[in-house]
Amino acid sequence: MNYSKFIALIVIILSVSCEQNQTKSFSLTGTTSNIPDSTLVFFHNLFNGKSIDSAIVLDNKFQFETKFEKYPNWVMMHTLGEQDFTEVWVENSPMIFDASDSNFSDGKIFGSNSQKVANEYDNIDWFSKQSDESNLLKLTFVKEHSNSIIAAKVIAFNADRWGREKSKLLYDGLSPEMKNSIFKERIGKVINSKQPTLGTKYVDFILKDTSRVNQQFSKLTGELTLLQFWASGCGYSRMDNLYLKEAHRLFSKKGFEIVGVSIDKDKSQWKNAIINDSLSWINLSSLKGENGEVKQAYGIFSTPNNFLFDSNGVLIARSIEGENLVEEIEDYFSNKN
Repeated sequence: MNYSKFIALIVIILSVSCEQNQTKSFSLTGTTSNIPDSTLVFFHNLFNGKSIDSAIVLDNKFQFETKFEKYPNWVMMHTLGEQDFTEVWVENSPMIFDASDSNFSDGKIFGSNSQKVANEYDNIDWFSKQSDESNLLKLTFVKEHSNSIIAAKVIAFNADRWGREKSKLLYDGLSPEMKNSIFKERIGKVINSKQPTLGTKYVDFILKDTSRVNQQFSKLTGELTLLQFWASGCGYSRMDNLYLKEAHRLFSKKGFEIVGVSIDKDKSQWKNAIINDSLSWINLSSLKGENGEVKQAYGIFSTPNNFLFDSNGVLIARSIEGENLVEEIEDYFSNKN
């Protein structure tokens, strides 16, 4: 082989090698309809709430080439004031957003496997499902998509209701990559919390009441005690209060007690909610919001959330939806007779 042919062969080998080792990097090319030129489109991190990047619309087109620390990542893509918005599961590859024949929120996203799995999950008609059926579907979904970040997200946003043991089993079933996803810390806060499991005793604590007097949980319990985590600004919590009032009216004379723990920061809003909802049971709060020690000890992220303890302080039920509470209490007192 002469020298010139040898050099040519080396060049070809190096060229092929470079192509094989070249890694794809994230970009998102967007096409819209009826969005004025110079409109800004933003990336907003849905996990930590931070603004990430922006792009300018020209001739109904825009492009992002944002650098993320981790992939996949979960962002909201929106115009100013979130008038037009959609969720995007970003992967480290070229992606396309096409809203040329639809409004912005219904635009189609291509180039992200995570987005495909997210769409599959979102297309389930969750509102038509009863609680037990919904939970079973979620558990099945997680097991069938253990290599997807969407499974990690489902665990992260249900762990405080599923409990430490079930959440750990599901987390352990994730692929190694998904165990280290952006949801690792949130899942870990539940798994590593002191949250009681069925058959174990409550975690005792001291919090201040509405008069800012210290109250110890163990001294407030009765024959049957519901520890209810709630927040004045949570609509579901306020709706649940209707069911709690009915249960308290029916069973308080039998020794049923409710201890409310609010995840509020504003004392006035908390006290006004108690007055407006006519809550007659004791209510406690650290007024530290998300940083409350009791909230963290019990591994709580979402409200309303609750734990039902028997006369020995042992957990017998948890995450009871309002409409099922009276039946749960009736069963308990019936079995005691």
